[in-house]
Amino acid sequence: MYKIKKIILSRKGFDSSLGRSPSPIFPDGSICSLPIPSRDGFDKQSYQMINYNNTDLGRIVSELTNNKVKSSCITHFDTDLRFDALKRAGNWLPLFGQVDAAQTHLENQNVESGDLFLFFGWFRETHYINGRLKFKKDSRDLHVIFGWLQIGEILKPTKNKKNIPVWAKYHPHVEGAIHRGLNNTLYIASKDLKIPSLNKQIPGGGVFNKFRKELCLTSEKATTRSYWELPGWFYPEVRNSTLSYHSNIKRWSTNGSTTFLNSVARGQEFVLDCSDYPESIDWAKNLVRNNIR
Repeated sequence: MYKIKKIILSRKGFDSSLGRSPSPIFPDGSICSLPIPSRDGFDKQSYQMINYNNTDLGRIVSELTNNKVKSSCITHFDTDLRFDALKRAGNWLPLFGQVDAAQTHLENQNVESGDLFLFFGWFRETHYINGRLKFKKDSRDLHVIFGWLQIGEILKPTKNKKNIPVWAKYHPHVEGAIHRGLNNTLYIASKDLKIPSLNKQIPGGGVFNKFRKELCLTSEKATTRSYWELPGWFYPEVRNSTLSYHSNIKRWSTNGSTTFLNSVARGQEFVLDCSDYPESIDWAKNLVRNNIR
């Protein structure tokens, strides 16, 4: 059985430099992380090739960005967590890739099979105006957790492409792998989520379909999406480690039951050591169990 030793808060999707737009919280409360535009010639999927809730993602992207990102634009489709997003082989599993400094950080933090990624990104509420999807002018910028992936396998497509399953060869970190760097890495989900006392069969990776308060990292009191409101046990003063990239105690404050964090503006992978924060495992378990379909 896999053992969760690390939980990784992993920033993914549109941001202020790539896409330059939030991802949408739809009028019905559903959420969809928008993958970033491609930055190289090795990605294959356009936004209009990706399905979301019986429409193509291209329409959503073009409407929300006022066609600054066109539906025909090629995207770096990563993370890939929804079975119905593309035509799949029957044995497909959720997966994503990482490379360069962010991957080096994961390796330095000893992230391994069994560990759990919780993916978050920048979101805002939307509504329809004359049939077109638009962001609400008075809506807040939020950091929202939108998906999870428990690591089943860690593969190195650049070093050994032969080890990549046939069904995964479409993935952008496999296509053109030799050009992505020696530490180019593919994380494939476990078939099922393995957490002690879960008592429910849950896939090893997937997305949360509806916005709920407990998925929102941003504090209700915040004027910026990077000011987070977390459970009280997150406060690091008496722990042996902190959430990685957040060792400066001045970023943290607590009232006992709640901890506040002024999170760093840059960085993709923030790693929490579960041996120093044993409460984190039940927190993550309940977060996933309470927010799946």
